[in-house]
Amino acid sequence: VSAIRDHLLRFVCKQGESRIVDDCLVKIQSIHHDLVMNHNDAILTTDKIWLSTPPGLINLGATCYLNSQLQCLAQNLGFAHGIFSWKRRTDGAEVNSRMDRVLETMQSILARMRYGPCSIVCTNEFS
Repeated sequence: VSAIRDHLLRFVCKQGESRIVDDCLVKIQSIHHDLVMNHNDAILTTDKIWLSTPPGLINLGATCYLNSQLQCLAQNLGFAHGIFSWKRRTDGAEVNSRMDRVLETMQSILARMRYGPCSIVCTNEFS
C-alpha cells in the first residue's frame, strides 16, 4: 500500500493532496476483491494490494498465445460481466447452436478461472 501511496503522491496528485490520495487508496481497496482471481482470505486480509493472481491455463499444444489472451480477458470486468450475463435463447431459435455451446463453455471456464479453487485450469472443452 505504501508503494501505491508514494506513486500517487509523486505522479498523480498535486503537492498537499494527501486526502485525495487516501480517497484513491480506499477506492482501489474497495474494488480489490473483484480484481483478485483466487479469493484467498490470506490475500484479502493483508495490507498488501494484489492486483490479480490469475490461474495458469494448461497448454494443449500451441495454445499458449490463446491462453494468455484468455487470461487478459478474464481480468477485464466488462468482458467477464458480458459473458456471465449471456443466457441461452428461448425464442424458438435452434436450441443447441454452436454459439450457444461456445458461450456456455466460456462461462464455465471463466467461472473456474475467476472463482474456482484451482491454480491451473484446463480448457480442453474447446479442443
